Amino acid sequence: MPRPLPRNALRVSATAFAAGLLTLGAPSLGQAAETAQTLEFTVSEGGNPLQVQPYQDDRATAYLHARNTGPQQLTDFTVTVDATAVKGQMSLEPPAACIEKQQLLYVCDGEKLNYGKPLQPGDVMNGLTLQFRTLSTAHPGFTGDVRISAEAGDTTLGGTTLKAEVPDMGPLLDRSTLSSTGAKTGETVRPELGFTNFSSRPLNGVYIAMRVSQGLSFGKEFSNCEYGRRGDAGVGARCYVEAPITAGGSYDLDDFSAKVGSTARVESWSVAVYGTTDGYDYKHLNLTDVHRGTGQALEVTPRADGPKPFNRNYGTGWVDTDNPFDLEALGTTVHGTAGQVVEAKLGVRNNGPASIEQYDRGEGPTDGPTSEAHVTIPPGTTAVKVPNLCSSDDDRHPSDNDRHWGKPGARHYTCFQDPNDSYFDAGQLTPFVFDLRIDKPADLAPGSIKVTLPNQDSNAKDNTAAITVTADGSQGHGSGSSSGGGSGTGGGTGTASAGAGTAASDSTGQGSMADTGTGALPWYAAAAAVGALITGGSLLAVARRRRN
Repeated sequence: MPRPLPRNALRVSATAFAAGLLTLGAPSLGQAAETAQTLEFTVSEGGNPLQVQPYQDDRATAYLHARNTGPQQLTDFTVTVDATAVKGQMSLEPPAACIEKQQLLYVCDGEKLNYGKPLQPGDVMNGLTLQFRTLSTAHPGFTGDVRISAEAGDTTLGGTTLKAEVPDMGPLLDRSTLSSTGAKTGETVRPELGFTNFSSRPLNGVYIAMRVSQGLSFGKEFSNCEYGRRGDAGVGARCYVEAPITAGGSYDLDDFSAKVGSTARVESWSVAVYGTTDGYDYKHLNLTDVHRGTGQALEVTPRADGPKPFNRNYGTGWVDTDNPFDLEALGTTVHGTAGQVVEAKLGVRNNGPASIEQYDRGEGPTDGPTSEAHVTIPPGTTAVKVPNLCSSDDDRHPSDNDRHWGKPGARHYTCFQDPNDSYFDAGQLTPFVFDLRIDKPADLAPGSIKVTLPNQDSNAKDNTAAITVTADGSQGHGSGSSSGGGSGTGGGTGTASAGAGTAASDSTGQGSMADTGTGALPWYAAAAAVGALITGGSLLAVARRRRN
């Protein structure tokens, strides 16, 4: 019921009253006074029509604004929200300033919507936000008008109409096992999957896109699916199941399964169902080395108990295994003379058996790398050339993006695996090569490289390795002659230890990478030697990733 005008408004003179009618708009005989939009409503976000998705964990919010286009401030006005047209299809949550007069009909205090202040001429009221959810009884394709109006007594100040729609979305997953924990290598996991055709139209079949990450494979290959690789991110499949799919019908898809591979650790799978090939996952599932399955056809089974609540997370799951990994820090011993620049080849190797996926890399290598190592430059030397994947810890800034990447001259660095590498494969080695200038031979002392994932690493004993630099004929810790790693102001040669170029751990758990020069294998030969011990499946994965 519109509120009456304030008493003081009735005491104005006839002249002032006539002037007020010119502002608000003179009423027709026998009708309530109406203005030419003294309050001008707009919808800035959410859109009009507003799409109200059928997911139970989702809501659609309309942000409405009203500008006072009149010459006077508004102090005693209401806003009415009439959403009775969406009854049985949607629920509505209005602002706290609104009181429900009857189901889905709300009257709101205008000043409270304007945060307790009068609405001055030219100002905008921003507090009217309407949040809609679909009900389980919602029909795909439904559209309802939500009418918004503002009143001051018997005078209408303005209004607008918001259309709220339930989109016709086609097949939507409504049954899904989100994760499998404690899976063993060699085991097969079988997620429970199902969908409902949230549409007013029947289908002759459905298109299905399936993906599994690198440590998984498909438990079955169906004759109505084609399979292929997805770069270094695992394998995928595109399927078409020809079957009558009724409007509103529900179906189960229980034949999907995934096998846990020998390099699996934390793996993922996803399944998406579409009515056409225009679905995003189906359309953009780019496969290479494609072949068609030879097993039985993939089928869908009608579900007798009907649809279940829709959830945006359905169709994606995780497989958590107890498969460990061992990251080993690889140090080195190099020799030179005063003023000479030597090359220190460091690294981190994943000894497996599990490969490590970059779960959430974000925008930079510090947001979620598969490996991270702290490097302390040996005293008596200066880092004159630094890998691009290493940042200076001596100049920390509030943002990782402000850190100095590849900056020479620091004492401490943090080094990361290449962020473009989706996996740190079992058997893979990530090198970090520093050029060190020998400044003060008398001050020489070992530096270090330390892997910083000890809580997840199965073998913390090899997480730290020494970086040893010797000069002017000083004796290293092992055998094998080597020339200096670069040119400088001084000359001469010395001895350095590299374990004959291997990257094996000694009794202290400190691995090393070979120095350059004769009498030692190249440092990368160590990676090949260790890689030969990894399972055949992981070797194929490494080769495949590097080929790509």
